[in-house]
Amino acid sequence: MSLRERILEAKDIQEELVEIPEWGGVRVLIRGLTGRQRAQLLQNAVDSTGKVDLVRVLPELVIYCVYDPESRQQVFRPADRDALLEKSGIVLERIA
Repeated sequence: MSLRERILEAKDIQEELVEIPEWGGVRVLIRGLTGRQRAQLLQNAVDSTGKVDLVRVLPELVIYCVYDPESRQQVFRPADRDALLEKSGIVLERIA
């Protein structure tokens, strides 16, 4: 197998099962971002002046990184952004 093939076939997205006591002890799967997700997150977090808007970063990370450990589907959608901003900042930071 060539170096290129080894790199492209590598399973390089890290995952971690995390318990969130503040959310009733639910366990969520936190997955690292793909290159596409990271680019989209950064695009979504930039304001009209081209600067990163920190208010957008935490909910975007939660939207992109939190998965249901059983179904392996993303838990949150972009429509949840404002609701996530009302959740505990400590929990959002822990996930991030």
